[in-house]
Amino acid sequence: MYKKKLKIDDSLLNPKIGLAVSGGIDSMVMLDIFRKTKYQIIVLHFNHKWRKEATKDASLVKSYCLRHDIDYIYGEAPDNCVQSEDNARKLRYDFFSKVAEKQKLDLICTAHHIDDQFETVLYRLARGAGPQGLMPIKEFIKLNNSLLVARPLLWVTKDAIEEYARKNNIKYAVDKSNKDTKYKRNLLRLKVIPYLNKINNNARENILNSMHLIYCHSIVASNQYRKLLKKLSKKPNVWDRYKFLRLSFEEQYFLLYSFLNANNIKGSLAKISLLVDIINSKKSIDLDKVYRLECDNDEILLVKKKTGVTKNSKKLQKKFKLHLNKKEKLKINNSNYITLEPFTQQSFNKDFPGDKSKIAYVNLSALNGKVITIRNREKQDVFKPLGFSHVIRLKKYLINKKIPLQKRAKLPLVCKGKEILWIPGYSISDKIKVMTKPTTILRLG
Repeated sequence: MYKKKLKIDDSLLNPKIGLAVSGGIDSMVMLDIFRKTKYQIIVLHFNHKWRKEATKDASLVKSYCLRHDIDYIYGEAPDNCVQSEDNARKLRYDFFSKVAEKQKLDLICTAHHIDDQFETVLYRLARGAGPQGLMPIKEFIKLNNSLLVARPLLWVTKDAIEEYARKNNIKYAVDKSNKDTKYKRNLLRLKVIPYLNKINNNARENILNSMHLIYCHSIVASNQYRKLLKKLSKKPNVWDRYKFLRLSFEEQYFLLYSFLNANNIKGSLAKISLLVDIINSKKSIDLDKVYRLECDNDEILLVKKKTGVTKNSKKLQKKFKLHLNKKEKLKINNSNYITLEPFTQQSFNKDFPGDKSKIAYVNLSALNGKVITIRNREKQDVFKPLGFSHVIRLKKYLINKKIPLQKRAKLPLVCKGKEILWIPGYSISDKIKVMTKPTTILRLG
């Protein structure tokens, strides 16, 4: 194992390398290997302060560095920080980034090995990962615009690392928590993997090869995803629902998984069956804190709930009231006003504005009460469009007009209770049509 060449980027001139060394066997073996190479190395040790033995680990690493005249930089977590794997990783890599910038490091190496690779694949499978989630740990990743993170031992086995430590008399720290099966990765390592090895001595290699093949298939399939997406898309994040329903069951699943994964929506695999049902039944669902999937008869939309709304298309923040018997002008959002003005002309030539106009001549004399409301759509809204003999659901009218779902939620509506009186740019209610002379002029602008 220790004769294996380290895969360091040949383009790096006179590389200055940081080694992330915890004090455990993996990182101490990596440190000893690098000490025998031509590279200029700096050891980075980060203390999460989770264990009482953490101070001894730091001393072990520092002593090795002093003995071999290697630069050593220490960092530690703040007191009372959240003890979670995600937070620990963030703190650790933030420390690496700061040191790298200050020391002008070309790259930082971590001591991940092939058994880490195997455990990661099993862990992700158990949690419901799809092909993208089975992507192998990369030998090189970009941590930021300039810093490269390398895993030079990634294809080396744990057995080979332990053999190197014995032959070279490497001292290392033993983390007692690695034996605690309340941690899921430890449970995999100590309980699950030994049983897999009883099934087949080559379980690790076979599973890793299978996962790599699945990942390769997913890379090739990404071309098919782009073709399907182009076929369905009316515009970004808007699909033709009828075309989606005509796809095969397998294509629907593949497309939804790829789409959710591309938009970094967690739990993609578990959501797919539910989403197919949602699309079939023309319903809506929150995908996560940011995104919502909405469906109607014609379209499937991925809506960003909190951002990406233009000033002119925002939903109304509240209901507005207009008093019928006086001229009134209300600002309903950043750029639009609703104006109510009593019709005062002595004569009327019945020159009505068109449906698409933002002005309407109406007769409000038959309304009970003195106030009408301006708001966005609500459940159970009804509408009797001009010329209709009966009341229909507002939702049905908007669908028939082929108004995009995203736009429907933001339309300003003039209402009386649950009944819609005017949809600016579309139609007035037949109930307020003018027979002889208008009582009121309504404007949106």
